[in-house]
Amino acid sequence: MMRISDVVKLITERDVQDGRLGDPIVIDAETAITPSALDRAALLGLRVVFARERGVAPPRPHSQSAALPVVELPDGQYLVHVNRGQTRIFRLTPTGPVPVDS
Repeated sequence: MMRISDVVKLITERDVQDGRLGDPIVIDAETAITPSALDRAALLGLRVVFARERGVAPPRPHSQSAALPVVELPDGQYLVHVNRGQTRIFRLTPTGPVPVDS
């Protein structure tokens, strides 16, 4: 279990917004990232790679963006299903999940 005292580097939303980190943003064992920084990275279309070990090289870039598209949805509970890189969103209703048209 990681303790805050063990973290060498903390990435904030401002770090992501200011473009200091590049693409992809690599989070290794000695780095932490705030939830708002993750949100900002997604909005900017930046990839975030979580590595288990310090100094792990990021993956090679590929033709498709790894970031999920931004979808405007009303408040509610949703289920996101990812299968072979394809994402489907379902709104959770009292009668069961209902697919959301994208």
